[in-house]
Amino acid sequence: METKMLAAHIPLPLAGRLDETAAQLGISRDFIVSEAIAAWLDREEERRLTALRAMAGAGALVLVERHRVRDWADSL
Repeated sequence: METKMLAAHIPLPLAGRLDETAAQLGISRDFIVSEAIAAWLDREEERRLTALRAMAGAGALVLVERHRVRDWADSL
């Protein structure tokens, strides 16, 4: 897989934790960062889809409520 070099400024305590974890697990910092970014992006996509589903559902409820109101008004 092709890769792209990215640079980021992260707080020193976080960088220290990253270094310690990578050393303890015997894996590269690049691997940890790539996995963390992928997990974050997956969560954000799921949140976006959940929000879109909720808005679609709310829109459907509004339409149903308008119809009920119209039916009630017609019955007066």
